[in-house]
Amino acid sequence: TAVMPAFRRSKSVSPVGWQSHALFTLLIPSLASSLAIPQSVIDTINGGGIAIVPDFFSPSVVSRLRSDARNLHASGHFITDGLAGYGKSAGSRDKKNFDPSKDRSVLPAYVPSQKRDGPFVSTTLGDVDARREMTTAIASLRTELASSLDRPGLDTPDGPNNHEISFTRFGPGANLARHVDEHHEELKGVRGWSVPTRRSISWLVYLNEADW
Repeated sequence: TAVMPAFRRSKSVSPVGWQSHALFTLLIPSLASSLAIPQSVIDTINGGGIAIVPDFFSPSVVSRLRSDARNLHASGHFITDGLAGYGKSAGSRDKKNFDPSKDRSVLPAYVPSQKRDGPFVSTTLGDVDARREMTTAIASLRTELASSLDRPGLDTPDGPNNHEISFTRFGPGANLARHVDEHHEELKGVRGWSVPTRRSISWLVYLNEADW
């Protein structure tokens, strides 16, 4: 199981696979302890590479988050995400062949289409304290990266759609095709310059068992 959280410039986004999005760099905490980010990680991100940080969270926090994700999925709180493949009919968009069990589902912190908070930030569902510990750590990470990478737009107060973290689960046989999460502003036309923020850093926290 893995979680998929991601960052935008002043906004931020979080499988039996749970994982995050990316522009140029994925910061991937694997099992998950202290927040001190090694200079080598900063250098890798600055160079446009993929930085891997083992044990970013303690094993106990990872275990609690994994259990929380499983329980919330079993309780029907996840939303099916059509970006993933449909098992054997991967790439098909024929709804009659759609099989949710083979697709990607998410438990979002924010639902843009409805402009409301999602179940990830609910104070009444599941292990609230474990998810809060994670979001607090990610907020601190954002502050540290804003300073270390000289990207002040990363360090903004939390607000609507500012934290696009989510649990993400891939069903058996599902896959997510290679894609680009964020294009350069010039490639978006007028829309590219209509908002003050864009995704700058993306990250993944895998919550899978150690032997997955």
